[in-house]
Amino acid sequence: MRPLGLYLHIPFCKAKCIYCDFYSLPRSEEKMDAYTEALRHDLIHWAAEAKDCTVDTIYFGGGTPTALEASDIERVIKAVRRYLPLANDCEITYEGRLSGFGTDKMEAALAGGANRFSLGVQSFDTKIRQAVGRRSDKETLIRQLEKLMSYDQAAIVIDLIYGFPFQTLETWKEDLRIGRELNLDGIDCYQLRVFEKSPLYKYIQNGKLPPGPDHELRAAMFQEAVQSMHEAGWKRLSISHWA
Repeated sequence: MRPLGLYLHIPFCKAKCIYCDFYSLPRSEEKMDAYTEALRHDLIHWAAEAKDCTVDTIYFGGGTPTALEASDIERVIKAVRRYLPLANDCEITYEGRLSGFGTDKMEAALAGGANRFSLGVQSFDTKIRQAVGRRSDKETLIRQLEKLMSYDQAAIVIDLIYGFPFQTLETWKEDLRIGRELNLDGIDCYQLRVFEKSPLYKYIQNGKLPPGPDHELRAAMFQEAVQSMHEAGWKRLSISHWA
């Protein structure tokens, strides 16, 4: 049996972040319900194609998979468990954002069988977040992460990004500190890419937002992530991933 990894795309967002240039659709309950059902039928079809495989990793990405209704979240995760030949230790990752990810959705994802969450925090700093279209403030983010971790049923990983407007080395250090002290299972540290077709690029060009840190400061931010995570005893898995 050959191993197989699957990526399943959930293309809906309640609000599109101004730095994002990936494909997504506005959140619509009718469209999300129809998409979930279509995806379920696709899984039934592909189950026959995968009969000689063992699925060892499944990743629900987006868009924002947590934009789905709680019932759809549970339905789509249960579908992969029902129809696909999963390994006993299959890792099922559910990606999303904490804004709008209430306890009903958390519990639906866990009931469905998600055992890993990848959550786009990007920055805990409220000013930086709101400047680029993120809704939740720092205190709300921390409370929601602590709630999700309290179930103790899945690995919790967050994304942090350096290079945003208004971001300094000090605010980046604070993001890293909060992440380390939350007792998470992983932290991914990415450099922001400003796509030319994104609203953020236009805002910077029009002077509505200041440009983010220059190359020298971004290099210092990357170095800070590597050094501080190492000193805190985290294990580096790749250029931007720590466990």
